[in-house]
Amino acid sequence: MTKRKPSLFPLLLLISFASVFAALFTPALPQMAASMGVSNQTAQLTMTVFLVGYALGYLPYGPLANRWGRKPTLYLGIFIAILGCLLAVVAATYRSFGMLLFARFVAKQPFVCKFALLP
Repeated sequence: MTKRKPSLFPLLLLISFASVFAALFTPALPQMAASMGVSNQTAQLTMTVFLVGYALGYLPYGPLANRWGRKPTLYLGIFIAILGCLLAVVAATYRSFGMLLFARFVAKQPFVCKFALLP
């Protein structure tokens, strides 16, 4: 039985999404601050939380990939990211800045878990 290598295209998409997800959000910070009723400096916390989550997110994925395998770990990360994005939509609807910070922390999951696929 031969092992299949992971497809390169999904990995490239996941690698590029981290940059897009962080950079695309930046021009909207002043409008988001006005909409949420916070200062521009406070709105910049969303970027900080994203990057801190990105840095800390690496810790659980190695052991999870070793225990359950790489693909299930990747799917788990993508599922958690979808939940984080939905939570961000809810945060915008209710204008909850704290919930938006939590959603940004959670939504970074697929950008971290992609490295669980690499041998």
